[in-house]
Order: sequence, then structure tokens, then C-alpha cells
Amino acid sequence: MAALEMLAGCGGRGGTTPTTITKMSRLSTLLLSPPLAKTTAAPLSGTRGVRFRSTSSMQGYSEMARERSKTVTSFYHQSAIDVSAEKASVRLMPATLLYAGKSPDGQHILDETIIRSFLDTTLCSRLGIRMLATHHLSLHEENADFVGIICRRLSPKKIIEKWVDFARRLCEHQYGNSPRVRINGHVAARFPFIPLPLDYILPELLKNAMRATMESHLDTPFNVPDVVVTIANNDTDFVIRISDRGGGIPHNIKDKVMDYHFSTAEESTQDPRMSNIFNTMTNNGPQSGPMHGFGFGLPTSRAYAEYLGGSLSIQSMQGIGTDVYLRLRHIDGKGESFRV
Repeated sequence: MAALEMLAGCGGRGGTTPTTITKMSRLSTLLLSPPLAKTTAAPLSGTRGVRFRSTSSMQGYSEMARERSKTVTSFYHQSAIDVSAEKASVRLMPATLLYAGKSPDGQHILDETIIRSFLDTTLCSRLGIRMLATHHLSLHEENADFVGIICRRLSPKKIIEKWVDFARRLCEHQYGNSPRVRINGHVAARFPFIPLPLDYILPELLKNAMRATMESHLDTPFNVPDVVVTIANNDTDFVIRISDRGGGIPHNIKDKVMDYHFSTAEESTQDPRMSNIFNTMTNNGPQSGPMHGFGFGLPTSRAYAEYLGGSLSIQSMQGIGTDVYLRLRHIDGKGESFRV
């Protein structure tokens, strides 16, 4: 206001006049009012007036969106993770160490125990969340054979046959042939169970058995032994055994097959018989293909089986073949089961 009075005093030495007062009011309005924002006029439907929408709020939202984008990007940026891990308030738990990728002394984490524990927890958490979400959505669907994701009368034989057909087609695409699969045991067994985890575990085990069988008989690809799947059902649990005659697991890698990211895919592609036969295949990369991947199938299957209150064990006879035992508890409420 002092500045206004000084400006007003310049209008004349004889005091304020009506003209001076008018000038002062106009000047104060210009100086004290907030800056006008750019506006966009949009006609109001049903009225003669015009609605003005300020673009300043839109610019504000854009700024917020950019800041959020920076925050999300920095969360996945390694340098930002390293800076956060160095803060005193951050506890260097196994999860924090793995997110950072380094131990407190700055070395890369090579402890298989920490890695396995972290990945087991992460993957099983993912499975549990998916099961809960799918169960909630399925409860609103009408299906006489299901209550949510729980099949009232699941047939192990039928679900095995479904994934045998899937693995057989992959095997024929990869090797030109596939071993025959025989199913025996309690083939008529039916009981309540959740097919979702079986839909992951069974194709992994069947692919491994078929691949081992074919790659151990490359000289006679059209004369290979059968893969035998045996079903055993009792009041407490049920067991699915998958037996192959694929030469067994070598002694030097037997203890590694359950480790994450351990794969024999590269060893298979180095076999000259493989490279000669399959040069024309679409999946000719050295690291992954339809019958093998990056070494996550078997350890993830083990983690899922243990999460469901069961187990996945391997018995190998070097020079003969391998038996894989998948044991899972019933969920009929008669005994202890698992909790999601």
C-alpha cells in the first residue's frame, strides 16, 4: 500500500482528487489480484453461458504424473536401490540384499541358501495370491464340478493325460518323436483338490522325463522306452510317480538340479547329434527351447509342492533312469492340509 500511496501522490501536490482515487483503485486491482490463468472456453449444454476451465490444474496433474514416473523409475534403477540400501534406516534382510544384488561388503550374493529362500517365498506368495483371486472370481461362476477353484472330484488320470498330450506335442516338435506314456496304479481315483498348482508341476515333470528319454536315445529316436506314470491314493495323501529310462542324473549334478537357474540346456545343444538333426527348428537358441528353459521349472515345482503341504523328491539310477515322486496332501478336511 505504501507503494500505491507514493504512486498516487505523484498525481498532484494538492491532495487526492476523484480522478486520483479511480486510478488508485485500478492500479491496486492490477497489482494485488492473482495472475490470470489461461482458460479454455467450453459451452454449457442447455445454457447460454460459457464455462471456463483453467489449464493450470491440468498442468499441475502433468507435473505430478512426471514426478510419480520418476519415483517408479528410480525404484527399479540399480543406483537408487544401492543408495537406499546404504541408509541406516534400511535393514539388510535377505530380501533387501537380493533387491540390491549385493551383500553388506559390496560383493555379489552367491549364497544359494539365501537365493533359494527368497525365491521360494516370492514364488509361493505369487501362487497364493493367484489362488485366492481366482477362487474369489470363480465363486461367482456356476460350475457343478467346482467350488471356486476346488474340483469336487478331481481325476489325477485325466489331468495327467491332458498334460501328457501337451508335452508329447512339444517333444515331437523338438525331436521328431516322443516316448509313449503309460499310466497305471489307482487310475480310477477321484477326490477334491485344486488343479491350479498341478497345471504347473505336471507339465514340467513330464517334459523333463520325455527330454531325458529322447536325448539318451538319439541314435534310435524311433525306438525309445516308455515313460511310466503311477498314481497311488490313500486316506492321507496321493502320490504321482513319473519314471523314465533316460539314463539318470549324473553324480556331479545330482545335488544341483533343485537349484534355481541351473539348467542342462546348454549341454544338450553342444551335442553334435542335436545340432545336426535340429538345425531347421524354430527354437534353435542355445539357452531355451520348448523342452527346457532357464532352470526354474523343477525348483519352482518343489517350492509349490512344499507350499501345498507335500514334497517333490528325486531318485536317480545312473545309467538307467530317474523316478520323480510328487506327494500332495488331501484337502478333504480329514487331516492336516495347507494354508494359503
